Amino acid sequence: MKKLYLLSLISCLSLLQGVAFAQSPWSPLCIRAGIEDDDMPDNLNLISIEDCKVKTGESFTLTGVVKSMTAIPVTSYEIKYVVGDREGGSQTFETALNINMLDTFRIEVPAIYENGEYTMQADISKVNGKAVDHEGNNAKQSIVICKEFIFPYKVVVEEGTGTWCGWCPMGIVSMREMKKKYPDSFIGIAAHYNDPLMPNSYSPIFDYFINFPSCIVNRNKKLVFSPSFEKLEEAFLSKLDKGTDAGITVTARYTSDAQKTVEVNANTMFDHSMGNAAYSIAFVVLENGVTGYKQTNAYAGGRNGKMGGFENLPGSVKMDFDDVARGIYKSYTGTLKSVPTQIIKGEAYTYTYELTLPDEIQNKGNLEIVALLIKSTTKEIVNADKVKLIALTDVEQVQEHSDISVFAEDGIIKINGDYDSMQIYTTEGKEIANSQLNSRVYLVRIVAGNHIYIKKIAL
Repeated sequence: MKKLYLLSLISCLSLLQGVAFAQSPWSPLCIRAGIEDDDMPDNLNLISIEDCKVKTGESFTLTGVVKSMTAIPVTSYEIKYVVGDREGGSQTFETALNINMLDTFRIEVPAIYENGEYTMQADISKVNGKAVDHEGNNAKQSIVICKEFIFPYKVVVEEGTGTWCGWCPMGIVSMREMKKKYPDSFIGIAAHYNDPLMPNSYSPIFDYFINFPSCIVNRNKKLVFSPSFEKLEEAFLSKLDKGTDAGITVTARYTSDAQKTVEVNANTMFDHSMGNAAYSIAFVVLENGVTGYKQTNAYAGGRNGKMGGFENLPGSVKMDFDDVARGIYKSYTGTLKSVPTQIIKGEAYTYTYELTLPDEIQNKGNLEIVALLIKSTTKEIVNADKVKLIALTDVEQVQEHSDISVFAEDGIIKINGDYDSMQIYTTEGKEIANSQLNSRVYLVRIVAGNHIYIKKIAL
């Protein structure tokens, strides 16, 4: 039954006959009314569901967002879905939503066993245990792409920058935020121009840039722009959404006691066979925490707006520089024959290269190796990977700390003693999780206060 109710009533009748309302000291009449109905629907809207790229034969996750549009609390809702012409399913979610609140749901969807592109439809079928009579009105659709091979994909942004460039803090801030927000899929490379950090081997990148700072995404000539965070994120997500048909992973290890030379291995795989394939691999040496240089800062004092804290810094900033390109090997465009011309779908190919580190490197404990898979015909990057190098000579050994000992038990590395953090790496420099470790040699990096210790342990 519907009920009309008054929320507020303020009298505004003039007490003086013949006096205009505009001259009256009283407020105008204001009546606010609402409607209550015992049968009013619990209004919950399906805002979005995400597209998916999934591997054939493996289950995947449907992710979506709902929004409450009514003051009636939503304590539960049911989502039903259908993928293509297959049998669908449903799942109920317990929640506590008031008006304008959002909720993210995730549904594990059974595997699809045939390659192809499928339309997924989802809608809200129940709210607070009651069937929704307007079912289908707020249904959303997305695309599920099912492929035999799904490769991890990392988007590469090469930025032209310089310590002399007052506007370049924009690129520094944007690259830093992208790295923080998308650590598993974003690779930033800072190529310095016309300053002491400039790597000569990277000079071809500057042909893309007219002004500084500038950046290029995956070496796509249509994606060259000034790297504000908004533009950078938009271009990055557009590339990430398309995915890739080729995978690449990289490992790297020192080959000399002086840690001057590095052996790098890149493994590639493609989701289709090719004859006369034209791909090459290039390796980039990055250094983080480079010190001893000052950055010109046009944002000092806030006169040119806010820029990630640079507005609070002086016009010349002594700082640490990250993601600094120290060199690219064997060349900027990659190495010929580093990928076979005859490619068989699903077959792994390994390319090994030994590089000599440049003399300019300050700290071998701050180095990373990036592998770029480049399509020679378009000169664009189709995928990439990055790995950290571990420098034993630049840190103390764990044996020098009598209060710390390292041992292995049931496939897990354990530590006796007080410490702040621990990371485990293969001898090739790949960080791995501390669980179900296989029989091999590992490097354990331990941080305890202001000290770093490295322990080599064999399982």
